[in-house]
Amino acid sequence: VDGDSLVFRARRAWGHLRTDAGPVALLFGAGLIPDLWINALEQHFHQRGAAPLLTERGQFFNHSDLGALALLNTWDDRLELALWVTNGEGRSEREQNTGKDLSLRLSVTPLRLPVHGAPLDVRAHGLYRQGSQGVGKARNDRVAAALTVGHTHYGLGAALYLADGYDGRSEQKARGLDLWADARLYPDWLGAMAHLTQLTVDPDDTAATTTRLSTGLFADLARPVPGLGRLRLYALYERDTVDAAAAPFPGIPEAANAQRVVLKLEASGAARFDF
Repeated sequence: VDGDSLVFRARRAWGHLRTDAGPVALLFGAGLIPDLWINALEQHFHQRGAAPLLTERGQFFNHSDLGALALLNTWDDRLELALWVTNGEGRSEREQNTGKDLSLRLSVTPLRLPVHGAPLDVRAHGLYRQGSQGVGKARNDRVAAALTVGHTHYGLGAALYLADGYDGRSEQKARGLDLWADARLYPDWLGAMAHLTQLTVDPDDTAATTTRLSTGLFADLARPVPGLGRLRLYALYERDTVDAAAAPFPGIPEAANAQRVVLKLEASGAARFDF
């Protein structure tokens, strides 16, 4: 740390302590911690290599931030309560926020079924965050809810985000929506996916929405190793549609409408060391 800014560019750098007390597991951590809302959704979102969720890409939440967290897990991994306090500026901004972000998330798995030899989990999530941004502590609150379905071969999800204070402006409100689905067509390597996002910067204006549809196929070029990443190729069709009030040139939404055919290669990995 140099003065009031973070000079390193690590995505995450944190330490944690876990302890078990009967059916309850507790985890405490501090450092450049992950956002536990994004973490919860990505457990059932298998398309990050194609594009992140709007919850991150739309600036509703930072992927990681400097802070501390506490997480409680019980009921055979069916109930999880998470609390975290962060600076509120993310990992790549100058630390100018004179306030802090306080976030609380509850995740419940009311349904777990064996399907094709693996558990299928239906999970509901809710979040409230009281936050601020910048030297003037501009309001930056969030309310979010999501329903996700996770399985080794399938992934489904719907998530809604409401922002009271957005893009550094206390008076600005915004709404975001993520809908996604993916499935392995040929379990070893071939699959299909679809992802729809909608960002409305002024929820009171019915013509202030930007919509993106992404759909296509993916192929795992190497057999995935659980917890150690993958090598995956995406072939996608993307379509962006911008309403009149959301266009960069007011009244000319056609200037921002776009269609693309995209090839993406995702290579990810991880290393774990136990002491």
